[in-house]
Amino acid sequence: MKINYRQPNCAECPALLRAQPFSDDRNYCNGFGGKKKKSMGKKVPTRKIMDWCPKRISPPTCRIFGFVDDNAASMEFEMHHSLMVSKDTHAFPSPFHYKFKQTYPLGLTAKAFCSMLETTPVSTLFPDYKFEFGEVIEINDGFKPYYFYFAGGSKFLTVLLFDTAMTTSGK
Repeated sequence: MKINYRQPNCAECPALLRAQPFSDDRNYCNGFGGKKKKSMGKKVPTRKIMDWCPKRISPPTCRIFGFVDDNAASMEFEMHHSLMVSKDTHAFPSPFHYKFKQTYPLGLTAKAFCSMLETTPVSTLFPDYKFEFGEVIEINDGFKPYYFYFAGGSKFLTVLLFDTAMTTSGK
């Protein structure tokens, strides 16, 4: 499974404050929710986000989304049943057919999850959860959520577009 794991950097963050515009004096992170700003020194890190970044979620959260009802499940199955045997690497599920099911303590980043899938069966990664065809998992490290579509067996496909705000509340 090939995914672009490019993480944003501090220079792209809206919480970055420069002491003087167009200067390299001091830079500050203002992402602590009204608390004191943290000094970042004279240079802004452009390759790696600081370990103390307030946006970072450690360990990353893993949320599982299931179907709203049997009708939604059958509609998704009709649209995506060919994914079980095809060589597709992406799926495009409709978020209206899904609801939040549960949070799972996976403890892996999306990159580590993909590399573990190559050698480890799904039943080992999720020992107390049985996936159903079409379920979507979200792995969020605080910077960018990654989504995966369960296509049966041990096959997960990447989901490029999945708006969790459009999923139903599940009540």
